[in-house]
Amino acid sequence: MKKFFVVLLTLALVAGGVSAQTTVSGGVGYKWTVVEGSSEENSDLKTGYGVVSPQITLTASNEEKTFGGRLRLGAQQDWGAGHYAYAWWKPLDFLRLKFGVDGDGEWGRTDIVAWGFHAGAQDYVAGDPANKYYDGVFDKPFFGGFGGFGLWTSFTLIPNLAVNLAAPYPDSTLGPNATTAASASGIAKDIYNQIKLNITYAFSGAGTLSLAYESDSGKPDHTGKISASFLVTAISGIQINAGAKYTLPAEQTTGGVKTVSNYPVALGLGFTYSDGGDFGVKARLASEFAGSTKTGGTDPVETPFTLSFAVMPYYNLGIFTAYLNLGLDALTGAKKNGEDLHFGWYVNPYLVKTIGPGTIYAGFQLKGDPKKKTGSTTEYDGFTITWAVPAGISYSF
Repeated sequence: MKKFFVVLLTLALVAGGVSAQTTVSGGVGYKWTVVEGSSEENSDLKTGYGVVSPQITLTASNEEKTFGGRLRLGAQQDWGAGHYAYAWWKPLDFLRLKFGVDGDGEWGRTDIVAWGFHAGAQDYVAGDPANKYYDGVFDKPFFGGFGGFGLWTSFTLIPNLAVNLAAPYPDSTLGPNATTAASASGIAKDIYNQIKLNITYAFSGAGTLSLAYESDSGKPDHTGKISASFLVTAISGIQINAGAKYTLPAEQTTGGVKTVSNYPVALGLGFTYSDGGDFGVKARLASEFAGSTKTGGTDPVETPFTLSFAVMPYYNLGIFTAYLNLGLDALTGAKKNGEDLHFGWYVNPYLVKTIGPGTIYAGFQLKGDPKKKTGSTTEYDGFTITWAVPAGISYSF
């Protein structure tokens, strides 16, 4: 039935004047939580399932590769599975324009540290019982690219040098965060004050340098972010991604009281090694520090220092690949503000078996969150333990 549907769809596209450069792809997956539990008193054992990104995607371009587009139809209206579409045009060799919404994003400089750390496994078995995955922690120091609704512009006037500029627009019904209209409008200054600029230069045989500016001037409590990163590819079998991000201070006045926010500096590091055979290891680190908030005439309140770390060795045993995902989550504390040093941790072994276009997942998740002492907001004692036994299956075509 699936092949019959694809044949009919392809014939319809050709009959509609679409070139032979059209491809059809898609996939579906299901996650099953066999059982999960917690050390909390009176907590019941639970089970459940979830559907993961059921979708079909059409991608097309003309034979000259100067015009094209993509349409993705998903059975879920959420990130990565919702309907989205865009068209692109390359009128000159050095200029590319794209307009629409692209849930997969573009220009992201989060190699190793974000989705690629676990890849597809994070939707099924990688992470922790609360499904936080920690990508939002580890990718903070890096430019995340742009994956919303808007206009993308890319210039490549000089070999190896790319200048990328995006102007975001409010989401439409094609976006992951859909509203009720298929069009978008807004206050011009609020839209154009949220541009994203990224400049990259690829050093032959060495790596890629990235500089980025993200304007948040359209938001009342933000101004903008400046980031820089370098992806090292010069060492055989090893990649290293180092990044830093500085958020410009912002002021906001409410009821005649001014609040000055000095956001933390974010530093990040990603590392991956492969022996070219069966063994490999990945690691990532992120830290934030030197932030504070001052309200009115009061003394500034320091933002606690935080540190998160994860390491994951893996080995291909032939019948499956085994991963051991270990992490230290948000080591933090600010004695000046009366807060104890505390942290979370997780242990997450899992297995992945690929059979052609299909993949089977199985794992175990164990996590400890710091537990506050009874009656205290700043002191901690022990951990709240959560655990789960997840499994999953996916198929792509």
